[in-house]
Amino acid sequence: MKKTQILPLWLTALFLPGLATQGADKFEFEYRESSVYSGQAQSVVLVARDNGQEITFTESYTDTAGNPVSPVNAGTYNYSVVFNHAFLKDLSGTFTVTKNTLTVVANAKSREYGEANPVFDYTVSGYQGGDSASVISGTPSLSTSATVGSAVGGYAISVDTSSLSATNYNFTGVGSTISVSRASLNISANSTSRSYGEADPAFTYTASGFRNGDTTAVLSGEPSYSTTANSSSTSGSYPITVSQGTLSAANYFFTFSEGTLSIGKLAQSLTGLPASLSLTFGDVDSSLPASSSAGLPISYMLAAGSSGGVVTVSGNTLTASAVGSVTLIASQSGNNVYHPAADAYITLNVGRATFDMSAYPRFNNVLLAKGETFTITDYLVRQTSIPAIITPVFGVNEGIVTNNSDGTLTMWNEGPVVFLVQYDDPEGNYEPSQTYRVLEILTSGVGGPPATDPGDPADPPAEIPDPINGGLAVGNGWYFLDWFGYYYWDGSSNWIYHTDHGWLWAHSLTSLPVWFYSPSTTDDGQVFGWLYTQDNDAFAYPYLYWYGTSGNQKNSRIWYNRILDSGQTVFFNYSNYDWFTVTKN
Repeated sequence: MKKTQILPLWLTALFLPGLATQGADKFEFEYRESSVYSGQAQSVVLVARDNGQEITFTESYTDTAGNPVSPVNAGTYNYSVVFNHAFLKDLSGTFTVTKNTLTVVANAKSREYGEANPVFDYTVSGYQGGDSASVISGTPSLSTSATVGSAVGGYAISVDTSSLSATNYNFTGVGSTISVSRASLNISANSTSRSYGEADPAFTYTASGFRNGDTTAVLSGEPSYSTTANSSSTSGSYPITVSQGTLSAANYFFTFSEGTLSIGKLAQSLTGLPASLSLTFGDVDSSLPASSSAGLPISYMLAAGSSGGVVTVSGNTLTASAVGSVTLIASQSGNNVYHPAADAYITLNVGRATFDMSAYPRFNNVLLAKGETFTITDYLVRQTSIPAIITPVFGVNEGIVTNNSDGTLTMWNEGPVVFLVQYDDPEGNYEPSQTYRVLEILTSGVGGPPATDPGDPADPPAEIPDPINGGLAVGNGWYFLDWFGYYYWDGSSNWIYHTDHGWLWAHSLTSLPVWFYSPSTTDDGQVFGWLYTQDNDAFAYPYLYWYGTSGNQKNSRIWYNRILDSGQTVFFNYSNYDWFTVTKN
């Protein structure tokens, strides 16, 4: 508070608060006995001037114990003021410095719904001088009614300063607000799938980011969906876009994530494929399916390790180009609508073809001089493109010709030369195919019976007739039966010469059936010999009967197989189902 000093009456006006004036003199004086803490040293005298000149004075302060002090901190001080002026009376008394006030303001806060409250803090204002928070003891208490489960809105933050203390300050608290904002809830379109050509399935979503134990029960309405896929979209992935639509929630705002619509391919299969396929050399086959169940083209290729020379593949057309076995892989790789089909494996066997050697031309008769050498093919009736190996099988051992083994013959006697004509097939693409051709060599003054004498065989059973009737004469004593082959008969005896079996004995020459006698022995020394030549019975040529002394073999049915290079003949005995060989005498 401000005070004035009591002076003589005529000077009283000078001590009134404010400015006092005496005539031409101007006198100013004011003092106080209390003040508010400012962080600086205080003074009792506020103003002391005489006509604008400062009146000097000396002031001193002591605490209640009489110790000299500076009146800075809040408290009560004894003071003494001595003026250097004739009219001013020295002052003394009690000077009080009161506490100032610090304002503790709660700082405003914010958080999302469902989160814990942040740590509350505050700001202190009103410090004097160089004071700072270090002058304060204790901590204010800040609180709010907002909890984790509080809905979106604003909630007061209150300040309790009762626990604060400071030497020079009192405290006052100023509250603030914590704002609870909406939390983010992610709405994600669920990925789904369908097959090509189907309608889109119903789209759904998944919400994530719920707070405070919330579930979809806090949501209302439905989101909206869209996709770039349509009914004609081929296989692939297409985005499913989701937006808010009518979806809402009191304590949440929404973010959105795309899903994926996967359009799957349809299945296809390779139908109608055989597990194996057999062709004959030279065949062109287009029987394999050209397309899958989806109508897509099937590709055929040789599996690894298969010989590329056996078959040529073009689309679904196979050309058998060599005998052998390969594995074909059938595949269909699919497209943007269909899955690849499972590969299929086909075993392809290319077998030998049958070549008809009956088209091979015949030979012309030839008139030669004894000792003359000639080339065999010079006497073909016509030229041919059929490759053949021509080997004389009758005429060389009989002394008619000499085989020079270079494609030429030298003539010595008149007579037929029978040739075995075989298809020349070094690659082995044809079944062994052969025919016989006869070259009749004519010359004058030369001739006679064949040089080989079969000997005097035993008589066959008289009741069995001969099959010669019906043989087709092919010239110069040679005949042909389709079920029996070529044989030579001069008509003067019961002997014939067969191109496979050599000299055979015919009992009679009247009608079918007939036996031919051909004496041979088995490996164990037993004699056999009746070549049965009927063509219309279960026991047809080239079957044999045993005609030996052993009772369990007499009249046994035997299959005549072939003559080996060693000269042995291989047979099969139907009575005991066993193979055996014999040696011709």
